[in-house]
Amino acid sequence: MMRRLAAVLLLGGVGWYLVTPRQPMPSSDDTSGGTTTGGLGESGIPWAPDYDTNPQPDAGTDNDSGGVLDWLGDFDVTTWEPRGVRNNNPGNIEYNGTQWKGLDSPPSDGRFARFVEPVYGIRALARVLDTYYRKHGINTVRGVINRWAPSTENDTGSYVEHVAEEVGASPDAPLNLTKPAVRVPLIAAIIEHENGQQPYATALIKRGVKMA
Repeated sequence: MMRRLAAVLLLGGVGWYLVTPRQPMPSSDDTSGGTTTGGLGESGIPWAPDYDTNPQPDAGTDNDSGGVLDWLGDFDVTTWEPRGVRNNNPGNIEYNGTQWKGLDSPPSDGRFARFVEPVYGIRALARVLDTYYRKHGINTVRGVINRWAPSTENDTGSYVEHVAEEVGASPDAPLNLTKPAVRVPLIAAIIEHENGQQPYATALIKRGVKMA
């Protein structure tokens, strides 16, 4: 009798296991580090972690994750990204033959420079700001943006207001553009305005500034 009861219990347990839905086991090679839902994060990229599509840079934090940058390095840059991000040229510097360090091949997309990595595009942006300051004496947000994005092709007034707000300075306040504490948030604000997003970690921007 006991043997029959044990057999019935065993068969019942096996049957329950087969018909009960189970959560899939996590993959041993999943290195996304983020929360996924059915293999798709909010980003819509397979196995990409959820992220803030428009993260705000924190100029005072070296370990800022940078939002999009967390997964950007693990996936090929695709055509849905802004032109500046796609070209690793987030300042949208026009190619005029200048042999920038880190130029890609071909060096332009027909108008704008292309770089092999974002840090080189950020470095080039920092170099231009350095030239503005040292050679031309430009030391205000308004002065920088008026030269960077002339009103013939841009809504320079809105650009100035946006960058000044992000930097935390009035448009005509004198700034020391040689200081990383000034250049890093200024560059982050320019990147955000040029691309509609600022996808890079603060640490990467600081690295580009240091390389300039």
